[in-house]
Amino acid sequence: MLRPEDDFELPVFDRPMEDPPSRVPYEVAVRAFEEIIVALKLREKTPRVAEDIPEFKM
Repeated sequence: MLRPEDDFELPVFDRPMEDPPSRVPYEVAVRAFEEIIVALKLREKTPRVAEDIPEFKM
């Protein structure tokens, strides 16, 4: 559990680099990363079908 002195915001570059980054609370950022990780793990478990790519000839 986070202590009050550990609470901070992370800069998130969700706009062009010329604009200042958004400030996102640490817990919100962690939750977002956890959702991304879960989605990637599900994707890894899904078998991918090999593509039949024809040989390129000039």
